[in-house]
Amino acid sequence: MNTQPLVNPPKGRILAIDFLKAMAIILVVFSHINAYNGSAKIWTICFAANVFFFSHGVVCRSKIHKLSDWKDFILNRIVSILAPYLIWGMIYSPLTAKNIVKLCYGSHESLSLADSLTSLWFLPCLFAGDLLFALILWAAEQIKSPKGRLIFLTTVVAGILAVCPFLPHFSKGWPFGADVALQAAAWIGLGYLTMYLLKDRINPGTGKQTHPLVLVLIAAAGLALSLTAFCNTSMPGGYVMMAEAR
Repeated sequence: MNTQPLVNPPKGRILAIDFLKAMAIILVVFSHINAYNGSAKIWTICFAANVFFFSHGVVCRSKIHKLSDWKDFILNRIVSILAPYLIWGMIYSPLTAKNIVKLCYGSHESLSLADSLTSLWFLPCLFAGDLLFALILWAAEQIKSPKGRLIFLTTVVAGILAVCPFLPHFSKGWPFGADVALQAAAWIGLGYLTMYLLKDRINPGTGKQTHPLVLVLIAAAGLALSLTAFCNTSMPGGYVMMAEAR
C-alpha cells in the first residue's frame, strides 16, 4: 500500500505560514479584549478562530500509520491541550464537584455555567477537531492512489461543511463542543488541502515561488469578503460566534 502522505514536511521554515499563524493569534486575542475592541470585534471574531484552525491544518501532518500510533497521538493531545484546559478552567472557576463536571463537559456554555473563563472553549474543541481530522487523514491513507486520497479528503471536508449548518445546537452545547469541533476539523482539512495545492509555490528551494504581492492580494480579497459578516449585524446575538456555532 502506498502510504506516502499527500503533503510532505516543508524544508525549512516558510514565512507565509509563520505570518498566517501570527495573524491568527493576534486576531483571536484582539477579539477577546472587549474593553478595547469596540465594533471591530464584530468583524474580527467572524473569522479569527477559522484562520487559527486553517493555519493549524496547513502545518498538520499524518501521525497515525498503525493502531499503536493512536495511543501516542491521543496521550500527546491530552497532555498538551486537555491538561492546560482543566488547570486554567479550575483556576478561573469556583472549585466544586458540579463545576468540575461542567468543565469536563467542555462546551462554551458549560464553561459559563461553571463561572470559568469561556474563552477556554477553544481547547477541548481543538482536541476533538484534531482527533476527527486525524481519523479522516488515517482513512485517506488507506487509499492507494494519491489522486484517490485527494478526492476523498476534498469530498469529506465539503460534506462536513454542507452538514454543519443543519446540526442542532443544544442550550448547553455539545460535549467538547462537538458540533463546533466538526467545523474545526473541516477548516483544518481546508488548511491541509491548501498546503497540498500551494506547497511548491511557498516551499523554499522549489524555484516556483509565487510573488509575495499575489499572496497579499489574495489575503486582501479574503479580508474584504469577511466584511459581509461584519455588515450583517441583524444575525442572532449581533455577530458570528463560532464557540456556539452561531
